[in-house]
Amino acid sequence: MHKKHIIIGAGQAGLSIAYYLDKNKEDFLILERDSVASTWKKQYDSLTLITPNPFISLAGKKFNTQNKFPTKNEVVNYLKDYSTTFADHIVLDTQVLEITQEEKLYRLTTNKGTYHATNVIVASGYNGDPFVPNMAKDLNDGIIQYHSSTYKSLDSLPEKTSRVAVIGSGNSGIAIAKELSKKHNVSLFEGNIKRFPRKILGIDIFWWVGSLGLFKVKRGTFLGDKLAKKLIPKGDPTYGYYPEKIAKKHNIKLFKRLVQCNGNILTDQNEDFTEIDAVVWATGFRTNYHKFIKLNVFDSNKQVQHFRGTTSYDGLYFLGLKWQSNISSFLIFGVKEDAKYIYKKLNSKRKKDICVTD
Repeated sequence: MHKKHIIIGAGQAGLSIAYYLDKNKEDFLILERDSVASTWKKQYDSLTLITPNPFISLAGKKFNTQNKFPTKNEVVNYLKDYSTTFADHIVLDTQVLEITQEEKLYRLTTNKGTYHATNVIVASGYNGDPFVPNMAKDLNDGIIQYHSSTYKSLDSLPEKTSRVAVIGSGNSGIAIAKELSKKHNVSLFEGNIKRFPRKILGIDIFWWVGSLGLFKVKRGTFLGDKLAKKLIPKGDPTYGYYPEKIAKKHNIKLFKRLVQCNGNILTDQNEDFTEIDAVVWATGFRTNYHKFIKLNVFDSNKQVQHFRGTTSYDGLYFLGLKWQSNISSFLIFGVKEDAKYIYKKLNSKRKKDICVTD
C-alpha cells in the first residue's frame, strides 16, 4: 500500500499533525502499534499532569475539565475523542519494525505487511524504552522490581512487601513514592533533577513562563540554546516537588544518588544504605528510533539529528521530540506548534493553498 504521508504513532504528536493533514484533505495514514493514546493508558493509575488545564488543548479542540491538573484518564479520553474526526485514517495494532528507503519512497515494514510513503512523520514519542541501570542485576532474585512504566498502583505490590525503594526523584518518582508511603516503608533515592517552585507570588509558574514568552523561545537563538543547555542534561524538571519536604511530610527516608545494589541492600553516594523487599525504577527512558529507522539520521549517541523535526532526508520528519523547537515541544499544547511547522514544510514545495489555522 502506498500513501502520500504516513504518521507513526497515535499519541498527541501523531494526532496533531493528522489534524492539519485531515483539514487539508491530504492522503495520509497513521500506524499505531497499540491503541490511541496508549502511552498515557500505560501510566500509573493515580497520575495527574504537571501541566495546568489551560495548557493542554491541541489545535481545533479545547480540553474541558473541572480539575486544575487533569488526570491520566481525562487525557486519554480527550485524545481518543480528538482522533474520531479522522478515525478512518488510523490503523491500530500495527508496529513499524523497519524504515528504509527505496528510490524516492520510504518502505515501512510492519507486523502486518509493508507500506510505502512519500513522506514519513515519526511521532512515536521520545519515551522509547524504559531505562534500568545495569546494577539492578546485582539484586537478589527475590526482590520485586518494577519500572515506573509498569507500576500501576498500590495493589502492584504484595501486602507483605514492607520495604520499598523508589529510584529517581523526578515527577513520577516522587508521586509514586508518596503513594507507596500509604502502605509501605519507602526509601527515595534522589536524582540530578532541576526543580522549580509550583507558584511564584501566588501565581502558577506556567503562567509566568507563558507571560514572559519563554515557551516560544526557539532553539538556535541565544536564549533558547542557553535554556536547552541548562535544562536538557537534567531531564524533565519538577514543579513544587522538593524531596526534603515530601520525605518529611510522608515519612519517607531520603537518600542521595544510588551507586550500588548488592543482594537486598541499596547504597547511595554518601555510603548510606538500606535493605529492601522491592524497588521501583523511576529512572526514565531512552529513545529507540535507531532500532527501527535504518537511515543515517543519528549522531554518535543515537540521538536524532534534526532542525525543528526536519532531517537531511527529504520527506523524513520527527514530531514530539523533547526540545524539538522550544521548551514546550514535549508538552501537549507545545506539540501543536511543531505540528504546524512540519505541515508547512511538507507543503513548502507545492503551490496548493493550505490551512494551518486552529
